[in-house]
Amino acid sequence: MTDNPTQACAFVPQESSSDGKKQTSLIDKLQDENRRFNNVQTSEELQQMFTTVKLYQTKLVTIKKEMMQLYDRATKLKTRALKLQQTKQKAALHRQQQRELQLQRETDLIAKPSSSCGEKGKSS
Repeated sequence: MTDNPTQACAFVPQESSSDGKKQTSLIDKLQDENRRFNNVQTSEELQQMFTTVKLYQTKLVTIKKEMMQLYDRATKLKTRALKLQQTKQKAALHRQQQRELQLQRETDLIAKPSSSCGEKGKSS
């Protein structure tokens, strides 16, 4: 440095502007690095999201399959219950018809007083 203070003052602004440029350059580089780091972090989060979505999709497919199986089973059970109900109704109707037939046979077997026999006894 020189003894002249004006020369010293002239040297400081050049040096500070150079430092400012370097500082700005460093700040830009750090911001770029931060962006890259955030992109990598976002990429990892994105990968994790895709993994989670795939897991949930698999679970959804499994649940859909189970629901279809349950639907099929329920349909088969309803059909079976309907057939069973029809069979029971037929059996009940058959039993009722058998009872009526048995009552008819019993009434046919019961001795009926004949009107002609009763009249003969009165006239003699």
